[in-house]
Amino acid sequence: MKKIFVIIMLFAICVIGISATKDQQFKIPKAKTAKTKTKKLKTTDKNYEGEYLRATNTFVYTKDNLVFPNKIISYTVKDESGLLDGIYNFAAEKYGVTEADLIGLNVSGTISKKDKVITIKKITNYQIPKDKILGEEEAFGTDDYESTTNDNATDETEGTDSNIFQANPSNDGLLQN
Repeated sequence: MKKIFVIIMLFAICVIGISATKDQQFKIPKAKTAKTKTKKLKTTDKNYEGEYLRATNTFVYTKDNLVFPNKIISYTVKDESGLLDGIYNFAAEKYGVTEADLIGLNVSGTISKKDKVITIKKITNYQIPKDKILGEEEAFGTDDYESTTNDNATDETEGTDSNIFQANPSNDGLLQN
């Protein structure tokens, strides 16, 4: 009996509670957001691979087009990283690079198409010209190396037995069982 009475009381309390909230509509106030415009800064730094000439302060970049022919574009350089002078000073001291030599660069930065200026924010890699690293003679090769390879090739063909190495081999040896 007590159980039935407790269940009826719970049911009555629920009915009274639901009917009380049904008459009144509760409105939850929403927090107002400030109407300030915030600009999202886009990361427009891209990686470019090209060559830099210090004498004219130009960076030559080959734009790879998939469908159309590639474009070769040159930009004036604005260096924000400060590494470009250090690279040229190091290369000049160690390898004898002058301002008229092209240095290969992989840079990260932005391009202003209106002014034709590339702003370098980071230099990821650089390459000193091979002729400066190896020296003038070793970079282009010498004639002595080519002549020695030709002499060795003629010596090998004169000493071979013509019966062993035939120009047109046949299957006669297979049929002699």
